[in-house]
Amino acid sequence: MSKDEEQSPARTGAARTELDPELVDEARLETDAAYRFAFVRQYVGLTDEDLALARASRSLMARMVPELLAAVHGRLTGWAATRRHFHDDALVTVHLRGYVESLLLLRGDDAQALWFERVARAHTPEAGDPMISVPLVQIDALLGFIADQVIVGIDRLELPADRKIRAIRAFSKLLWVQNDMFQWRRARRD
Repeated sequence: MSKDEEQSPARTGAARTELDPELVDEARLETDAAYRFAFVRQYVGLTDEDLALARASRSLMARMVPELLAAVHGRLTGWAATRRHFHDDALVTVHLRGYVESLLLLRGDDAQALWFERVARAHTPEAGDPMISVPLVQIDALLGFIADQVIVGIDRLELPADRKIRAIRAFSKLLWVQNDMFQWRRARRD
């Protein structure tokens, strides 16, 4: 077993895996969701402290969830290019709520890697609905919009400035890791 396999979250069950930068298996990054998640997470600096801060912020951020959902829903349904992917407005809201609430509960382990990968796959025909194939430009644009809305929401919280910055950085890293899963899933499909 290679050092990378020994350090894989899938092999150790650890919540956080430190990969040796000199020994990253680049081929494995293209085939193993948990290994890729661990690499991107470590590379962007998404720490256990970031995840703990996201979880601790849940009660404070709960107040912003309805506003965030309304903004995202409005953005998705307000553009013909993104509206065409939805057959049921209520289902859009249910899925968005689940996604936003899950972001606030992140653990950073294998289950999280698989959840990010499952979210990415759900936006392709692979998830069971052959009519769903969301173009990457729309995914990228929406994640950028969500990132901006999260920053605005965090800025409105009555928190010390250093905690606001830490929270903004944590959620920014989370969304970058999620975006990588979208990119990876699409590259594997094409």
